Amino acid sequence: MFVTGYTDALSQPSAERVAAITSTVQGACRTAAAAFADTDRADIRQVVIESDHGYVLIVPTDHGTCVAAYGDPEVRLDLLAHRVHSQVARLGEKAMAAGARGADGDAPA
Repeated sequence: MFVTGYTDALSQPSAERVAAITSTVQGACRTAAAAFADTDRADIRQVVIESDHGYVLIVPTDHGTCVAAYGDPEVRLDLLAHRVHSQVARLGEKAMAAGARGADGDAPA
């Protein structure tokens, strides 16, 4: 797992911990969704966690990463979700615009 961006409100170690937790939660939710549907696989569109401290929203991207956001208890969840899904769409556009890479990560010659 690799942290590519995070808020200034988090330290690097906290951002890495959040990334690990986010990955675990997303995997557990995929497994739970498949089990409840009595199937082998399920795609997750978003995960919402509500606590007394606020909300955590996790939205997977099309290229194997995810965007996670936190909002305090007064946040409008619909606006938070809209912003996160918009960010995921922008990331998808950037990924589509990027040139193809070789197996070693370099652009082909």
